Amino acid sequence: MTDPKFAQNMPGKGRWYVHPHTGEMWPSVTNVLDTAVSKPALVPWAAKAVAEKAMRELPLLVASMVVKPCSPKRVDEECGKCKTCRLKQLKREPGFVKDTAADLGTRIHAWAEGHVLDRPVVYDPEVEPFGRQLLRFFDEYGVDLEKDIEASEATIVNRKVGYAGTGDLWVRLRVEGWARKRLCLIDYKSSSTRPRVSAYPENGMQLAALANAETLLLDDGSEVEAPKGIKDVFVLTLRKDGYALIPMPLTGTLQESFAGFQGALAAANHLHSQYGVKPVEALPVAAAKAVA
Repeated sequence: MTDPKFAQNMPGKGRWYVHPHTGEMWPSVTNVLDTAVSKPALVPWAAKAVAEKAMRELPLLVASMVVKPCSPKRVDEECGKCKTCRLKQLKREPGFVKDTAADLGTRIHAWAEGHVLDRPVVYDPEVEPFGRQLLRFFDEYGVDLEKDIEASEATIVNRKVGYAGTGDLWVRLRVEGWARKRLCLIDYKSSSTRPRVSAYPENGMQLAALANAETLLLDDGSEVEAPKGIKDVFVLTLRKDGYALIPMPLTGTLQESFAGFQGALAAANHLHSQYGVKPVEALPVAAAKAVA
C-alpha cells in the first residue's frame, strides 16, 4: 500500500499510527498480524530466494574461495569478492527480494488510488500490466468510479479496540447471485509469482479489522464516521495477466475473523511491551546473600 500519512515505524514495534491533533497512538493492522500471526511459508520462501541467488552467482561463489577474506564493519566497506562478503550478500537476499516486491506493491497502490480519484499517475512500465487488470475488474464488475466508490486508501481508526490501518477501496459491487449492488471493502494484493486465485487466512483478519472501523482519519486530521454495516469483504489479486476477486474469510464468518484479529492484537501488544526489556538472572538465596 502507499505510505500512510499518519504512520511511522517505531524501533522494535513496527508501524504505528499517530493522531496529528491528539497524539493518540495505535498499532497498525498489518503490524498486529506481522507480529502475532505465524507465517511458516516465509522460511522456505527465504531459503528459495537464497538458493536462487546462489545458483545465479555460482561462478562468483567458487571464485570467492581463493580471495583473501576481508573484515568489513559496514556494508560500504565490503570488497564484494571474498567468501565473507559473498555470504553476507546471500543472507541479505530475502530482505532485498521482499523490499523489491513491497516497492512494486506500493507503486501499484499509488497507481490504483490515482485512477480511482482521477488524479494524474506517473507512467511506470512495471505497474502498467497490473493497472490494466484493475481497469478490467472495474469494467467487468460494472463499477462506476463516480457513483460507486465510497473511499480509497483511507486511514481507519477503532479506538474502542485500539488499532488503526489503511483500507484500499470501499466500493459498491454486484457479484453473481446478488440482486443488487452492495457496499464492499476490497484489499489489493499484487504479486509477480503467486497464483491468481490465492489468499492467506490472515487476509480475512485484516479485512475484518478494517471493516470494523469506527472513523476515517482525513488528511487534515479531522474524522468522519466510517462506512457501517459492511458484510462483504474481498481480496482483489492483481497479476500481470489476470485478476481474481476472492471472498474473505476463506471459511467461517467475518465476526469470527474479527475475534481472531482481536486475539492477535492482544498478543501483539504484549510482545511490543517486552521490546527493549533486558532479562535479569534469578539467584539462589545463598548467592543473593553473598552479593549483598
